[in-house]
Amino acid sequence: MNDKATQMWLGAAMLAAGLVHSVGASAQEPGLTDKTIKIGVFSPLSGANMAYGFDVINAAKMYYNKVNKEGGVHGRQIELVIEDDRCNANDLVSAVKKLVEQDQVFMLNGGSCSAAAVAAKDYVVRSKVPWVMLNASADGALYPPTDYIFGAFSITQYAVGGSVVDFGKQHLKAKKIGYINHDDAYGAWNLVL
Repeated sequence: MNDKATQMWLGAAMLAAGLVHSVGASAQEPGLTDKTIKIGVFSPLSGANMAYGFDVINAAKMYYNKVNKEGGVHGRQIELVIEDDRCNANDLVSAVKKLVEQDQVFMLNGGSCSAAAVAAKDYVVRSKVPWVMLNASADGALYPPTDYIFGAFSITQYAVGGSVVDFGKQHLKAKKIGYINHDDAYGAWNLVL
């Protein structure tokens, strides 16, 4: 696992540890027992964009297994529930709802496709379930900040657009800049002209 992936999983585990520590032992939290923490992980595991999913899921499994082998989080073992979001907004929202309502996870750790991840924001905030985003970087999911969504392990789309335009102005001394982008919400976040 590369350093960036390690930092990402460490961040998720630290968040989980902080959340577990802040919850009293007698509190009845979904997905949290004296012995386990149930975490819902989702990524595209089928469909045209499944290449974004398997490495992410395998990295999650490896890291959470490492945490478990080292004693877990405050003695609790991490139990993963994995769902396929197909990198599609409807499927991602369905996966998140299943993880929260049916599987009763304590927190979510997923989102490889930025445009699809945005679709789950309102539901996650209403459900008050912590969500540590994986490598999705959609500003629409991260801004304005909420108490429940944590992300930006990678650069946000807003920063990407700004960096490209800035590079053209500063280093290429361009007088006019043409910026070609996706025509959906994912692309719109890149536009900071």
